[in-house]
Amino acid sequence: MQKTSPFRNHALAFASLCFCWLLIGCDQPAKKPATSSVSVDIKDRPPIRIFLFEHSLEEDLKLRWSSFSEQRIEIEKITIDKLTSQTTDNADVWIYPSHLIGQLIALDGIASLPTAAAGKLFDEDSSAQPARSVPDQWPARWRASSRFGSATFALPLGAPQLVAITRNFPLQAIDPLDDPNSTIDDRTAFAAGAWKTVLQTASAKDFTPTDRLNSMISALNDEQKNALVDRYLWIASTTNAKRRGLFDLNKVKAKLSSPDFVLAADVLSELVRLSPDTLLATHHDAWKRVVAQRDDAKTIAIAYPPELSPTEVDSVDPSGKGDAGPLQMSKVIWNPSVGLLASVGKKTRQTSVASQFLAWLSEADQRNALVTRSSSIERWPSQTNSNMVRSDYRDFQNLNNRDSRFEQPTLAIRFQSATQYRLLLADCLVQILQHPNSSKEKLEECAQKWNALTESIGVSVIRPSIEQATGFSQ
Repeated sequence: MQKTSPFRNHALAFASLCFCWLLIGCDQPAKKPATSSVSVDIKDRPPIRIFLFEHSLEEDLKLRWSSFSEQRIEIEKITIDKLTSQTTDNADVWIYPSHLIGQLIALDGIASLPTAAAGKLFDEDSSAQPARSVPDQWPARWRASSRFGSATFALPLGAPQLVAITRNFPLQAIDPLDDPNSTIDDRTAFAAGAWKTVLQTASAKDFTPTDRLNSMISALNDEQKNALVDRYLWIASTTNAKRRGLFDLNKVKAKLSSPDFVLAADVLSELVRLSPDTLLATHHDAWKRVVAQRDDAKTIAIAYPPELSPTEVDSVDPSGKGDAGPLQMSKVIWNPSVGLLASVGKKTRQTSVASQFLAWLSEADQRNALVTRSSSIERWPSQTNSNMVRSDYRDFQNLNNRDSRFEQPTLAIRFQSATQYRLLLADCLVQILQHPNSSKEKLEECAQKWNALTESIGVSVIRPSIEQATGFSQ
């Protein structure tokens, strides 16, 4: 019989002793760091700092988040005037108008959207397109607004598109300009003829007296001027400008004095003379006025419909007809980037919780609660909606969601310093409305002001921002 060596006996004894130590918790000191990190109460964590441009959402966000998480949020209400490079350092989350995306990227304020921040699709079918990311399955208009160049920077809370809606006013002449595969060689020439046909249906008695029109133009507020810019660019999207853009990208010079934009200004001026109560109103007021019309006056708006509360919906004529002629809607629809976006701050130390907040914000319940607070938020396309009893709303949504093409908003002003460019254009349009037949002259002056602004920013700085914002660079 082979004898067991003394060395082996000692080794077995030592192994048995270590096993006993394990059983009685000899490794407890090594567990202390993990135990102490878990013990930090979520209420004691730093608050999520949210920089909010849409101030009407503040109370709802605080109330709804508190019922979801014990981690505090701090909301700082931001305005365009307060947007500087210093303000970007402290934000965990940004909620902002879509046209500011280029400015926030230039300020190094927002990061590319983390995968977790995209949340989940509404009514997600796990068997459908499993390899595609959530952003790739958003509606095309959401994808276009949330992307800058080839990267997705934001969660889209909404990206409503503009459409023309009329009473007693035919629009069929411009419908051929909708087809993205159209064989129309010169869109500007075709658009000139189409808009002439549309405007010829208006008689002299339908136009607004000059004194009243000038009074209304002089009283425009900032929101109305912004809506005027959107409508001007919508009309321009029916011309060659849709494919050529706002700038000559070789020299980074504005194209505002080109025939495309002059035609758009002339058409806008004529439409405002015909229907100033809608063409000079905010988007939602304009839409409501057309729908509520009860006479045979010719009326046109370029806008998108408001979301109404269930109580408001009950008081609306579902047919949208009333005593007036039927509503008509153009097939031409355009994404001006007028919605809201949410992004994770570039310099946040709380990327995980900021992403969680965005994913929560994207849920159907949050959209459903916030949509009546802000005209810039949309529900998921397939989400149950009491507004669908309205024929005007149904027709608009059918247009809004009719295809999944990814089309960059080439005429949307959303590059660096977008606010300054929009203000200059708004002032120019107001002058054109006050002085008919001055479109080319005023647009040339505005183009010079745009070029001066470009020079002050720096051509090498603004060029990539414009290229990425307009879709001419990926």
